[in-house]
Amino acid sequence: MPQDEETGNVVRLIIFKLTPRLLTLVLIIALLVSAAIIGFTVSRGGTVETALFSVGSGASLIEKISALEEEKAQLLKRPTLDQLQQCNDEAQLKISLKSINAIAGKEITPAEFPDYLSHLVANEKAGKELEENFYFKLFQLELEIRKRGDFIATHIDRSDRKKIYELIQSILQDIGFFGNHINGEQSATMTAVINFQNRYNEFADETTQLKKLGNVGYGTLEAFRSWYRMKSPIEAQREKTPASSERTHVLMERDG
Repeated sequence: MPQDEETGNVVRLIIFKLTPRLLTLVLIIALLVSAAIIGFTVSRGGTVETALFSVGSGASLIEKISALEEEKAQLLKRPTLDQLQQCNDEAQLKISLKSINAIAGKEITPAEFPDYLSHLVANEKAGKELEENFYFKLFQLELEIRKRGDFIATHIDRSDRKKIYELIQSILQDIGFFGNHINGEQSATMTAVINFQNRYNEFADETTQLKKLGNVGYGTLEAFRSWYRMKSPIEAQREKTPASSERTHVLMERDG
C-alpha cells in the first residue's frame, strides 16, 4: 500500500475516533493559529493570499494609493499637445533685444525699448495713412508710368502687372469709378479705366479729350487729379458761367 494512502487512513482513523466535542476544539485551535499567523504577517507589512481571499496591511494599501496619486499628479503636470503648440507659437512671436538692435541699427536698452516700440507703431500708422492718400497714389502711379515708357496699357494681362492694376483700381475707387473689391484683375481694370476716360471726354474739349482709351498715361493721370479735386471740372465751371459760354479747356493729354 502506498505511503500517502497509509497517511490518509491514519488521519481518517484519528478523526473517526475523535468525539464531536474534541473535533470542535481542534478546529477552533487551528483557526486561532491561522488567525495569529495572518495577524503577525499583516503587522509586519506583508500580505497573505489564499484561493478565496487576500489580506494585507492597511499601511501597504495606503502606500499603493499614495503611489497612484503621485503618478496621477505627475501625468497632470505634463503639457498637452495644445499647450505645446501654444508655447511654440509664442516662441515664434518673441524677438530678442539683440534682433531689434540689428533692425534699428543702434543699441537699444531695455528701458528705451517701450519708447522705440511706440515710435515704430507711430511710423507704421503714418505709413498706412500715406498709402491711403490719393495724391500719394498718383505719385506712385506717375513713377510706374515713367518706368513703362510714358503710359501703362491695361489690355496686357500678366501676373507681374497685378500690383500696378491694384493701384489703378484704388485710384478709380477714390473717384467713384470702381465699386468692386480691389483685386488687380486686368479686365476689370481696363473696363474701369475706359469708363472713366469716356466719362471724362464728355466734358472735355475735343482737343483735350483722352484718345487712347485703355492706356493710362500722363494725361489720364492729370484727369484723375482733376476729377478728384472737382469731381467734374467742366460741371464745376458751368455752375459759374452760362451754358452758352465757350467750353473750358481742361488738361492737355500727352499720352493721346
